[in-house]
Amino acid sequence: MNKTIKAVIFALVFVLALGSCSKKQQESLVSLPEPSNLSIPTVNNSQEFSFPPIVDLFQYNENYPFREEYRIWGWSRDGKVAHSHIMQHGGVTGKYVEIYNLVDNSLLFYNYVEDWDTDEAYDFDDDGNALDSDGNIYDFDVIYKEFYDICIEYGIEFIQSEYRQLPIVHNNRTFNIIEDIIRKDDGGLDLVDRYRIIAEAQGQAKIVQAAEVSSTYDIFSLGYFISPFENRALLVMGEYIMGGYKTEFFVGFDLDSGFSEMNNIAIGSPVETMQIIDLDNGMVYDPYIYDYLDKIEVIGWSGNGLIAYIYADDAAGYGGINYCFAVLNTIDDRMVEYDYFNSLDVGSEAEIDAYMAKWNSLLEEFNISGQIINPTAKADNLSRFPYEGFQSKFDYDIIGNDTVDWNLLVYNIDNPSMLKVVTQQTTHSPVLNRIRILGYHKSPYENRIAIFVSLIFGFSGNVLFDPMGFGCHMGVGFN
Repeated sequence: MNKTIKAVIFALVFVLALGSCSKKQQESLVSLPEPSNLSIPTVNNSQEFSFPPIVDLFQYNENYPFREEYRIWGWSRDGKVAHSHIMQHGGVTGKYVEIYNLVDNSLLFYNYVEDWDTDEAYDFDDDGNALDSDGNIYDFDVIYKEFYDICIEYGIEFIQSEYRQLPIVHNNRTFNIIEDIIRKDDGGLDLVDRYRIIAEAQGQAKIVQAAEVSSTYDIFSLGYFISPFENRALLVMGEYIMGGYKTEFFVGFDLDSGFSEMNNIAIGSPVETMQIIDLDNGMVYDPYIYDYLDKIEVIGWSGNGLIAYIYADDAAGYGGINYCFAVLNTIDDRMVEYDYFNSLDVGSEAEIDAYMAKWNSLLEEFNISGQIINPTAKADNLSRFPYEGFQSKFDYDIIGNDTVDWNLLVYNIDNPSMLKVVTQQTTHSPVLNRIRILGYHKSPYENRIAIFVSLIFGFSGNVLFDPMGFGCHMGVGFN
């Protein structure tokens, strides 16, 4: 569907609430007990895989007690960690598996299954067993069996690392973690505007993460792991966001390189990165919805500048979830291919597999590396700026409360006058809520990145996510 038409239609129907689940679905939620071990099929026989122990990531923080069943599966020798966790939200219990890259703080793999999923209404047999769309008893642990194989593919070794209380103590050095936070008053709410996370050791320091946020009450540190193979830390941070949600996020960093004199970092003045544009248009939104939507999974690149990616759109006003496939030409920012299916129309595994086969065939046709494994995973494998000494930001002008003239810029951090305009855009909509830089993905064939921006329209329960991608060659075009 043409994106302009989709936005116009949405503006007409956004006041309609999305359909609620059936009474049978609400009353028939199944539990998701954790097995103590799994029978993992191998070429010749089956072997038992013992589940890693549960780690309470919030055990060292008394101010924000919270518990999810986190399990660290293992580590690779090149900066990756595999983990799983169970989370409850809105009466739904979900199992999630992820592989995280500590080197560039990107998500390499993501999948999940829920005991009741709005994307697929399960039936139940007389014994209360959940049935999949083909009428078979649903195996909720199959996600772990598949994840085991994915871990092997990513070089994960099933080794544990102790979860420790801060400060970081390693190789006879102590690293203090500093949360450098600038706050703002937003309609009477005391919120975080932007923050930096700084690691300091014996007067040497480096910024390990910097970001802007729009609906966060607090950012705080929780604990850390040390890779069993590298001199690299996985810092566990907590975030308290609107709606009362407490969540965690990871920040990986090298304990050896990138440190400079602490005096070079001015505490209390994080640079405004200008990576989020919020409109004061009276819309009230739920950040959980944004975390759910703001995800781009890049499938791969071609040697001539094409990038393929998938994402989920809440199909506001229509019901269901749109699962979308796109191919972008990063040389001229032209959309080469776009296709989608709606979860209300396509629900069986056979139907989903047909779309996946179609999209994988298009990848082959366009000579794009990679393959789609799960078109409904809602994964995110973008990297966050900065990129090799370059940062991105918006230069924008808000006209009224429904129009934004905005430029997407990339500039050199040490020499800000070295910059280029990646794109110039005007977005007009009475229900435009937020524009945000999601991150970038690097081509393996040339010094080119694709930068992704999300446009959010509407409010909680009725949201449209419209991602835009733009190519940027990092070797030419700078002032």
